Amino acid sequence: MSQLELFKRDDKGVAGAVWWAGHWQCRNNNGFFQDREDGKGPWKFVIYGFGETDCTVYRVSEDGQLAHCRVPIDERNRILINGRRHGPESWRH
Repeated sequence: MSQLELFKRDDKGVAGAVWWAGHWQCRNNNGFFQDREDGKGPWKFVIYGFGETDCTVYRVSEDGQLAHCRVPIDERNRILINGRRHGPESWRH
């Protein structure tokens, strides 16, 4: 799935926006990108890469474009997004 395929509509920059890209259901969760396959199961944050104490996740900018954002990750593999910790069941790489 290409970045252009993910971001064709103008309203993706609005928190709560939901759209489809192929068989992936996508959403803007308060500025952070999440998806789930075939619209089933839990929403997952998408991690682009890992550092020693942080990781890079996908964000949705106000103009609906895909962007990177570094967030902390702790020793229990929980990422910190908008003040909440999310374990590995809430993200994919």
